[in-house]
Amino acid sequence: MSDPQQGILATTPAVATVPRPAGATTSRSAAYVVVLSSVAALGGFLFGFDSGVINGTVKALEQAFHTHAAGTGLAVGSVLLGCAVGAFLGGALADSRVVGRPCS
Repeated sequence: MSDPQQGILATTPAVATVPRPAGATTSRSAAYVVVLSSVAALGGFLFGFDSGVINGTVKALEQAFHTHAAGTGLAVGSVLLGCAVGAFLGGALADSRVVGRPCS
């Protein structure tokens, strides 16, 4: 008895590929990967910088407002949440007619 799928695979025609120049796709893909990696690294750096700046203010918050760990954590978490919401809504707000500059 023969395998029915073997007959299907044996009769499927091969797909011809069109040759491309060797360096065209590779250099464009490499440039895209470099730009994408640079943006991700910059985002990580800025996140670490932001956390470091907030970490420097924790002691000042505790002393100024006489908060304990929960209150200080809530204040720091609120700042980070505000940054995330601002980043999420900033583009749409900048493109709006109210705040942003009209596009020509």
